[in-house]
Amino acid sequence: MDEQVFITDDRRESGSIGIGAMIVFIALILVAAVASTIIIKTAEELQQNAENTSDDTRKQISGKVSIVDVLVKTVDDPLNTGSSTDVDTMEVVGRISSGSIGVADGDIEYSISCKVSYSATSTTFAVVDSGTADLKGLGDTTGISATDMLAGGTYVITTIGDATFGDIDTNGDDQDGSKEDGDYQEGDEITVADDWDGISGAPVDTTSVVRDDAFFLGEELSAGTVFKFTIALSTTNTDDADTSEDVIDHEDFALGLSPGCDAEAGAGQELEMRIVVDGGGETLATLKIDSLVLGSSMM
Repeated sequence: MDEQVFITDDRRESGSIGIGAMIVFIALILVAAVASTIIIKTAEELQQNAENTSDDTRKQISGKVSIVDVLVKTVDDPLNTGSSTDVDTMEVVGRISSGSIGVADGDIEYSISCKVSYSATSTTFAVVDSGTADLKGLGDTTGISATDMLAGGTYVITTIGDATFGDIDTNGDDQDGSKEDGDYQEGDEITVADDWDGISGAPVDTTSVVRDDAFFLGEELSAGTVFKFTIALSTTNTDDADTSEDVIDHEDFALGLSPGCDAEAGAGQELEMRIVVDGGGETLATLKIDSLVLGSSMM
């Protein structure tokens, strides 16, 4: 009986296994490459976020103000009761916090929040007064005649009058500047030329009026600098006519009207103040109105 011997060729099977292993190996390399790309990208994003957070934190720490005091400046009778019942304007005294940098005039914004209630019902709304602080030095005064300006002094024009500021201001055309007399407007900041004789451009009986301005718009204030600014509360009774005259009601909150806090700033009431430095930190304070006597502290 013949015996048959079968010899199996393992080369084909071995080749298949080798190709499969190579495919798996290549796949692993591709997965590793994709994974490494994702890891690198994630690491870059985390680093960028960390840098942004660091920048934001640095700005908040390096740009902040402290509130020294808030004083009653003027009072008014917003609902015409016959006597002064509420704070109309307040003087805020502040200081650039230690270590702060990059805080300039025009960078500080404020908001005053209050609860406004209807006169006849218990309906109450939250209202916010806000604006940008116009910083002044503690010694800055108002109502200065142009003839009393000092050479080298910095001022803001409050009444144009008959003065020719082009002869006086360092930016005036008679002082090698570019502004002509007709270019000046109320609210413009000027610097009196160092060689101004106190006469040229400002007659003795001038009708022009200025106020001191220790800090020009955009001028940086160093850490520790003390300043002041005025907050004028906006009108609460925005629709003071017909049935809404001298009362707070739904018509004061009509479309397009933005009531303020001047009728909610009486003795015994509280206001919330928030001071924010553009790109920096914020300062919060509760203002307690214990008295309407001018100069009274609200802190």
